[in-house]
Amino acid sequence: MNNRWTNIKNKVKIYLMDETPSEKEIEDALRTLAKKHPDLSEDSEGYERTFRELRNELVPKIDEGITLTDQNSTWKPWLSDMQSSDTWETPRSDSYYQYLVMEKDSGYSTLDYTANEIVKLLADPRRNQPAVSRKGLILGDVQSGKTRTYIALMNKAADCGYHLIIVLTSDNENLRQQTQERIDTDFIGWQDGIRVGIGKYQQNIAHPSQLTNENDFVAAYDKAFHSFPRPTWNSAAPCVAVIKKNASILSKFNKWFDSPEFDKDLPVLIIDDESDYASVNSAKLDDSPTRINSLIRNLCQISSRTSYVAVTATPFANIFIDDADESDLFPQDFIHILKSPEAYIGAKKLFGDMDSTPEDSSCVREIDEDELESWLPVSHGKNYDIVDPELDDQVKHAVCTFINACALRPNAEDEQQSMLIHMSRFTDVQRQIADRVSSYLRQVENAVRFHADGDPRIDDLQEAFESEYYTSTDISWGMMFRRIKRLVQSSRLRVRLVNSDSDDWSLRNDVPPDLTSNECTIFIGGNQLSRGMTLNGLICSVFYRKVTASDTLLQMGRWFGYRPNYADLQRIWLLPASVLDYDTHVLSWKSSRNPRAG
Repeated sequence: MNNRWTNIKNKVKIYLMDETPSEKEIEDALRTLAKKHPDLSEDSEGYERTFRELRNELVPKIDEGITLTDQNSTWKPWLSDMQSSDTWETPRSDSYYQYLVMEKDSGYSTLDYTANEIVKLLADPRRNQPAVSRKGLILGDVQSGKTRTYIALMNKAADCGYHLIIVLTSDNENLRQQTQERIDTDFIGWQDGIRVGIGKYQQNIAHPSQLTNENDFVAAYDKAFHSFPRPTWNSAAPCVAVIKKNASILSKFNKWFDSPEFDKDLPVLIIDDESDYASVNSAKLDDSPTRINSLIRNLCQISSRTSYVAVTATPFANIFIDDADESDLFPQDFIHILKSPEAYIGAKKLFGDMDSTPEDSSCVREIDEDELESWLPVSHGKNYDIVDPELDDQVKHAVCTFINACALRPNAEDEQQSMLIHMSRFTDVQRQIADRVSSYLRQVENAVRFHADGDPRIDDLQEAFESEYYTSTDISWGMMFRRIKRLVQSSRLRVRLVNSDSDDWSLRNDVPPDLTSNECTIFIGGNQLSRGMTLNGLICSVFYRKVTASDTLLQMGRWFGYRPNYADLQRIWLLPASVLDYDTHVLSWKSSRNPRAG
């Protein structure tokens, strides 16, 4: 570093030594001192470098795995008093952790600690204590285990005496059903009168009552006032509902719940999954709240003992909610920042940020936009027709890489593996892409099965192997081809379209409705696929979209998460601009987790 920048840096540190500065205060001090050296005015690189170093040294970092709380709250801690009772037991939590150990080969000590840290910040569920309402936020990385965390919280809350638990999902029924199925196994433990998941490890415990199933709260609504179980203070088990953020459904549920038959101080836990989506009031300052936001506010006010917990990976919208409006959903009582385990592959590890280089960028590939533009322009309308009946060469390469990766992944014969192709937000264009991917995959499978020698599709497979994996493995192409042939002969490879027209497309292409337990799936879709949907064993991703908003970029990163024993096989194809955007927005993400910054 230029000695004068070093001297300026040291002077800034001395000037700010008696306070905990914000980024703006650091920037103001640095700019003031730098002005005394006019010849440095053109050295923007030196200025930026000095600013980054000062920020790293002076701005305290909030550790992950800790909780920020409102110190002025009239609420009083209650969990330790409950735990000191001779009758304290946690049968639901214990059975959940046993299920994780026995069937998911997963530990639970950190999960249990986190669940305790969050549940103790909720409203006291004991009837003899004053009723208060609470609002908080769980902040964690994309695909890092937030669902497992809030299900652990649900079980812990049920152990403590919460009688109604509501999980709010996106407005998409497929994603709601995915959450419902997870809660059926990990919290309820019963399906069609049979013990499943957690239920197999529960003895003499009343299982929770389901207020929703495959039909959300719609079809059941007519029966709700007459036959649905009603949560009461004397209920042996809680009631649970998994509800879409849909105005019609939310209004019906609120009408059912806001009934004279319910105690108005019943302990209620509301978990708002993907809370940055639809929940936040996007109306102008003087306008009425948006419909979904208003309905969630009303839901939070029906019982005076309600705990609302927002869950998100992208809190940019949540933290800018008007905190002066106590009826709104601002997390005024607590924010818990989840710690990401070492094995987690996140944005910083893949892309780095403005302060650091990526730890592992070997899996990131840049799309040649000029070449792909002639096949499908990155900006196109909903009625765009892809003229070329063949699949683009870059997408062919990605598909062949996925096939190689499925064959290379160790001990994965019984595991689901997946690929994501997100190239358009329009359903008809997605269908055209799916048609071409499906056709190309059939051609590859036929070439592998019937006529290997001299077939160009075999050349495609070999080129993908040699360019992507050859240097990192001791397997020859001949050995690799035999592995691919076994994979093809197992009939595990399949293409699935994920959008509102997927049922018709699947029917025309003989795609069964349910994934097999070891299917190797190429998923093609748009926003529904890229936000909220869990793709097991995701190895390869093609993301051909220009998206700049920080929250959207991070949420669409389905490739973040855990890749046990196959992280080196992962490949991600992005536009060069998207790679640069991730570099920039990782810094915004870090800043949002550090409330002292800015």
